[in-house]
Amino acid sequence: MRLFLSIDAAAKALGSEKVAAALVAQAAARGIDLVLTRVGSRGMVWLEPLLEVETPAGRMAFGPVTVADVAGLFDAGFGAHPKALGLTEEVGFLKRQTRLTFARCGVVDPLSLADYQAHGGLVGLRRALGLAPDAVVTEVADSGLREGPVFRGISRWGVVGEHALHINSLIPLLRRLFDAAGLAEAARFSGHSFRRGFANWASASGWDVKTLMAYVGWKDIQSAMRYIDAADPFARQRIENSLPSPPTLPPQAD
Repeated sequence: MRLFLSIDAAAKALGSEKVAAALVAQAAARGIDLVLTRVGSRGMVWLEPLLEVETPAGRMAFGPVTVADVAGLFDAGFGAHPKALGLTEEVGFLKRQTRLTFARCGVVDPLSLADYQAHGGLVGLRRALGLAPDAVVTEVADSGLREGPVFRGISRWGVVGEHALHINSLIPLLRRLFDAAGLAEAARFSGHSFRRGFANWASASGWDVKTLMAYVGWKDIQSAMRYIDAADPFARQRIENSLPSPPTLPPQAD
C-alpha cells in the first residue's frame, strides 16, 4: 500500500506529523506493508493534513485527516469514509486549474530525484545534452533571446524572467545531478568549484591573468591567485609576470 501525505509547513502545523506516525503504527499493527511518501502541499490548506492513497484509478484523497481518523480509514480499506473526497484530480480546486510550475507539487517526493524524473523531470535537460553544438545554437536563436543570460529564472506562473537563474537555485540542482551521476562528495561542490575550474582551464589555455580578471570580474591579483592552483608553475609565472614591478625605493642615508 502506498500513501501520500504532505510535509509542507502548513500541513505540519495542522498535525501531519502525528498523522504520519499513526499511519505507520496502524500499518505495523495490522501487518500491512506500507510505503508512506511525503510530498509537497497541493495548495488546499483547508484540507490538510491531506492524505492520498494510490489506486488503479488514480490517487484517492481524504482530508482533513486527524489521528482519530486513521484506524477507521484502515478499517474501511481507504474506501468509503466520511473524510473521502474522491479522486484528488477531481477535487474542484484542482480540476479548474492548469498547473505549470506547480504541476508536480503534491505529486512527487521533493527530495527524490528519481521520483522527479519518473514524472517528466529533466526531460529538457536530457534533450539539451543530446543536441549537437550547432543545434544548441539554433535552439537559442529560435528562442528569441538576443542578449542577457541563457539560463534564466522562471516565475511560479511559468514566465521566463530577464535575469539569470540565481546561484542559490543552480547549485542545489547541480549537486543532485552530480550525486545521481556518481561523483564523489557531490555535496561539497559550490560556486567556488566552478570558478576554480574555469580559472585553471583559462590558465592552462594560456590566458594571462589580466584577461582572466577582466572576464570574471576580479578586482585584484590576490583574488585570482586564490583560484589558480599554485602547483602549476606556468600559471604562477604568468601571474607573477602580470604583477606590477615593485617601486624603487630611494637610497637611505648612512
